[in-house]
Amino acid sequence: MKKLLLLGTAVLMGTTVQAGGFQLSEYSTTSIGRAFAGAGVVGDDFSAIAFNPAGMALNKTGFQVGASLVSMIGNAKGSVDNGTVGKKGKVRAHNVVPYAFGQYALNKKMRVGVGVYVPYAFSMEYNDGWFGRGHAKKSEIKTINYALAFSYNIAPCLTVGVGVQAQTLDARLTNDVDKSTPYNLGYNSDMKGDGFNVTGNIGIMYQPRKNTRFGISYQMKSNHNLKGDHHVYARIGSIPPRDWYGDIHAKLVLPEYLLISGYHKMDKWGFSASAKWTRWSQFDTLDIYSNYTGTDMPVGAVHENWKNTWTLSAGVDYDWSEKTTLRAGLAYDQTGIKGAEFRTARLPDSDRWIASVGASYQMTKNMSLDMAYAHMFMKKGTSAHKQPNGGSRLDAKYDSQINIFSVGFQYKF
Repeated sequence: MKKLLLLGTAVLMGTTVQAGGFQLSEYSTTSIGRAFAGAGVVGDDFSAIAFNPAGMALNKTGFQVGASLVSMIGNAKGSVDNGTVGKKGKVRAHNVVPYAFGQYALNKKMRVGVGVYVPYAFSMEYNDGWFGRGHAKKSEIKTINYALAFSYNIAPCLTVGVGVQAQTLDARLTNDVDKSTPYNLGYNSDMKGDGFNVTGNIGIMYQPRKNTRFGISYQMKSNHNLKGDHHVYARIGSIPPRDWYGDIHAKLVLPEYLLISGYHKMDKWGFSASAKWTRWSQFDTLDIYSNYTGTDMPVGAVHENWKNTWTLSAGVDYDWSEKTTLRAGLAYDQTGIKGAEFRTARLPDSDRWIASVGASYQMTKNMSLDMAYAHMFMKKGTSAHKQPNGGSRLDAKYDSQINIFSVGFQYKF
């Protein structure tokens, strides 16, 4: 049983936090339409609560709700060095990312706002019987932020903002190994875990003139102490199947980031840009502990060795009419994965270009409808990831694409 649980836990270890590396910004439909350029300082919705709380000064009282569908389709070709055979991998990931924000103008200088949004989420599943099923089959990780934010206009051209977020995290990781282990054990492994942490953000917005503004914001890191259950279903030759359970825990760090944005409006045209730096380099080693033997003990370590990343974006808005605004954007987004040896089957991420379009329609004086579409051109990625504790190595080539469809509704009092 000890060998079985060590092997099953090791399979999970190498991939637990890779999904946490999939950082989302899809909680603003208008921002998606310009490829996330100008996030927090454009002022055409209430999402500044999440991006840069100082930008809340650009609106008075109102709310917005919306959702984005993030859809990934990909293929994996390759092999596993332990001789496991199977079908070509087909990856499917269809995630709905909802959001809701609202704010209230306390007076001319102060705003208070609340928000519910998803800053990290990942869900993907491979087809049954694919050759890398010992590395991953189904992976789901989702965080939800419940935010409270304030902004204060300390001078005609300068606003500061601060926010606090209660963050929940839920995860489930499964893998199915048909190939026999050294102890002639076949097994299915299923891990579920959750965590909770409180984090926050701060921001400044400088507006030298009415239609020109710049913002800088800092999102603090989030430290999660994950606790969960590990279920292993084993087949041992002709002996009846066996089930084993264990409690596991691990520490997961979701990194801090710095966001710099600018916006300038000229007649009917609005121009925006953003640069986002995420400190993934602090994500170095993941340790998982288990008490299945009755004593809390480490079952191994995975060296992730990620790098810091940049996301650069530029966008444009055009007021087609008094009621209709069109927008488009282009962005380049880096992955934190340094190379093939660190690219796992849980998250075969890679650098990408993002092209997007969007539109807003003013239905009435107070109500507006927002729509956006974005396509991510993913660079082809190669995996040569070896599982810890003497596990197998996955040699695979990934080719995938991501589409984002988003719709939102706003009401301003």
